Amino acid sequence: MFISIIIPIYNVEKYIYNCLQSVFNQQKFDANYEVIIVDDGSPDDSISIINTFKDKFENIKLIRQKNQGLSTARNVGLKAAVGQYVWFVDSDDTIKKNALELIYNTINSTKVDVIATRLNRVDELTDNEEVEVYPNVDGVIEGKEYLFKGYNSGASQRFIIKRDFLLKNNLFFMPNVYHEDAEFGPKMLYSTKTLYVLKEPIYNYLLRNSGSIMRNIKIKNLEDLVLIFHSLENFKKNYVTEEDKTFFEYRSYRNLQAVLSFSRNIWNNSDFISFYDEHKSLLKSKAKYLKIKNNGFKDKIKLILYRISPLKFYKLDYKLQEFKKN
Repeated sequence: MFISIIIPIYNVEKYIYNCLQSVFNQQKFDANYEVIIVDDGSPDDSISIINTFKDKFENIKLIRQKNQGLSTARNVGLKAAVGQYVWFVDSDDTIKKNALELIYNTINSTKVDVIATRLNRVDELTDNEEVEVYPNVDGVIEGKEYLFKGYNSGASQRFIIKRDFLLKNNLFFMPNVYHEDAEFGPKMLYSTKTLYVLKEPIYNYLLRNSGSIMRNIKIKNLEDLVLIFHSLENFKKNYVTEEDKTFFEYRSYRNLQAVLSFSRNIWNNSDFISFYDEHKSLLKSKAKYLKIKNNGFKDKIKLILYRISPLKFYKLDYKLQEFKKN
């Protein structure tokens, strides 16, 4: 089996038809593939739509379970997969018509552990499309080069990964957390020795109007970002070489940055204030990883302000950004 496409589903009857249609409407190529659908206790009519495909195609595996979250559903799919490679496809997204043929040809020519693709971001309301900027990478590189140069590691859908590589390195998704890709991506990338970046985007990533993080942020989102930071710190301690630790911690620190940037709509909420008071010493202690454009006087002032109060720094920075827009 060439590849296992793993699709978790939960409340996606509006989207699952287009997703599966794109998966089965592929250009003909010389390899077998399987589609593993993990029903994570979806209460809507998604299963009826899936069954119409199941009646037509023999290469669908349907696994049903009680609701346990996206991470667990992906892990269940990974353990059930038999393909040489796995691709985690979200049920509200679609793939390009030539995607599997291009992946197959790339694997045959490069033999890499991981293929990275740019995402084609599609706005749900307007259908406008925007392709991510292509990383300036030629040939096969180490995953840590991709990671440390700051290329996109979030959204696991952008990676096609050798199954044995994941199992050998015990790389699974952290269960029961939001932002699971922020924990999975850096660990997976640091562990891989061979990665190839496709120049052609093959994945359509739907920007759902109802799914905006900024609109639906909860304290659990923030707590999970802190948990992910600590998980990555633990990985750094056990697996990252001394020469790479500073680079890796900078990537880990992005999760602490997100704690403050994601939460701007609830900065004055009493629950957020309690959360911030609990974690502000951690935020201050990592001030050295704050990304500053240059070493000028203004940036030194910014760094001092952050060390005094990370929250005040972000409030001021946000006001300045809004002022520039207007």
